Amino acid sequence: QAFEKMMAFLNSHKDVGFVYADYSQFDDMGRISARITTISPEGLAYGNCVGPCFLFRREVYDRVGAFSNDCFLAEDYEYWLRVSIQFRLAVLNEDLYLYRQHANSLTAQHQDRAYWIAQKALLKQLPRMDWMSVPARARTYRRLAKEARKRQENLLAWRLWLKFIPCLPHLVIAKMQGK
Repeated sequence: QAFEKMMAFLNSHKDVGFVYADYSQFDDMGRISARITTISPEGLAYGNCVGPCFLFRREVYDRVGAFSNDCFLAEDYEYWLRVSIQFRLAVLNEDLYLYRQHANSLTAQHQDRAYWIAQKALLKQLPRMDWMSVPARARTYRRLAKEARKRQENLLAWRLWLKFIPCLPHLVIAKMQGK
């Protein structure tokens, strides 16, 4: 019923271009190993919060285009980032999908590389993600700068700190307001 429920959601929320839902993971023995409750689109600042159960309008594809060949291992995440720039994403918090998690998946085998490709995609799209609050953008730049520093990519770290600094007053105000 995943398709029907997500289609009904899109039909009743005309301002949403992309919907995604909760899902359950199962192991090689067919046992449910986890129930995943997806989080709001703001989670894209930290990683792929969408998961495997999603549906989007044809207009999304027409305007955003296809998956990027340059982002192998993180092409879905990079696509969600691009979609979020032009369309509203929404969560349907209902478990609608079974997802098989296994050690031989490409993501599991190349986890570090997939993570770095995803971070590069976020770095590229973050300046255009106007829907994100300035404090959230500041926290994202700060996190990415710290990660670049750990990898001894000092030039990138400095560039990210320079993007963080103008956001700092907004972050301080948000912290004072308890956000």
